[in-house]
Amino acid sequence: MIASGTTFRDVIYCSLVVFIFREYCFVNMLELIAQGKTAEHRWRRLQLQDLPFVVGRTSEDWSIGWDEKISRRHARMRLTDSVLRIEKIPEAANPIFYRGTEEESFSINPGEHFVIGDTTFLLTDNSAFATLEMPSPISQRAFSTEYLRQIRYRDADHRIDILNRLPEVISSSNNELVLHEQMVNLLLSGIRSATAVAICRQHDGGEMEVVKWDQRNLKGGDFQPCARLIQQSLERRESTLHMWRESDVACDFTVDLLNDWAFVCPLSGPSSKGWVIYVAGVNRSLNVAGEIESEDIDLQGEVKFTELIGATLANLRRVQHLEQRQSTFRPFFSPVVMEAFVDRDPEEVLLPRQCEISVLFCDLRGFSAKSEQMSDQLADLLDRVSQALGIMTKSVLDFGGVIGDFHGDSAMGFWGWPLPQSDAVVRACRAALAIRSAFAAAE
Repeated sequence: MIASGTTFRDVIYCSLVVFIFREYCFVNMLELIAQGKTAEHRWRRLQLQDLPFVVGRTSEDWSIGWDEKISRRHARMRLTDSVLRIEKIPEAANPIFYRGTEEESFSINPGEHFVIGDTTFLLTDNSAFATLEMPSPISQRAFSTEYLRQIRYRDADHRIDILNRLPEVISSSNNELVLHEQMVNLLLSGIRSATAVAICRQHDGGEMEVVKWDQRNLKGGDFQPCARLIQQSLERRESTLHMWRESDVACDFTVDLLNDWAFVCPLSGPSSKGWVIYVAGVNRSLNVAGEIESEDIDLQGEVKFTELIGATLANLRRVQHLEQRQSTFRPFFSPVVMEAFVDRDPEEVLLPRQCEISVLFCDLRGFSAKSEQMSDQLADLLDRVSQALGIMTKSVLDFGGVIGDFHGDSAMGFWGWPLPQSDAVVRACRAALAIRSAFAAAE
């Protein structure tokens, strides 16, 4: 239906916008999967339109550290119009094989792959998104942490082998993307009956986001975690398991018809609010009545193992967020205030409130006249201003103050917030004297 007053040109324009938006989203859903000889030697990375990147053993986010046959910098790649262009770097030692033939440069479409050394690279357009269109489970269980602690693993040796890789995962995860990817790989390696694993997040508005996911089958289809199951687990604050009969899972609900169970483990802590781990897989022993028999013991072990990985992920996220906050606040807050952020929520510490503070304003005398004199020496002028502001900042922080503002050649510091200071006036005066002494020594 077209509203009155809408012209044909408007309709064409709106259709064009929708088309462009859909095409943009499609391009950004393309991912490159790298798979080595073993299950843990794997990553899955989103491809961005027209942004070149280099794949190699030491290529930051595109590193293939597990394959010695791949050079430090082996191939340049760029995605354009849903086509990935690959070009071998001349210095790379080993060839790139595409369709069984050694190639120096070539292009691939979604669904195609190429090989370097012992690693296969596949371009895929599969996606993962939470959906409410899932059938009602024939069985549902919720597991408390206390209950899972009593569960004994059937294959404890295998679990220990996987958990022994945690220190390496932590040390090699230099950003959140790599950390999430490594945790998903650990879960796929540790849960043999799992077909897919996802780290999901429910935002404050209720919308569900699949942050990171992967599936065991390299050429598997789309993955659709059940939003209802995620919501129930978050509301209960407990790990929750759903089981379906294979015949109940219609093609409209999921592309992978083999999945007949899924469980969700919520992450704990303020840094991971709304975050969950979603695992789906196959339980061949599920009977027609949906009764959970002996195989449920294995599933409880899988839930327990996932909770352990989830607890590690939540703690690592907490540490990363704390480090990010401290690096953000460090230039403006004294060490005393930074220490308060360790044990207390920064949002609570920095909450606006009425309090008594002492304020120090300081700027450079005669700066306007000096600026006019040095109009042809701006680099030197900016360097002198930077040094002066550095002296002011250091003195304010050394005496427990907070940097409130910079404005041209001036700085403002204050004491008494966010932490109360009974000697705020004395601290402000000492900082002022220290600034004056530093400038006098520099003359």
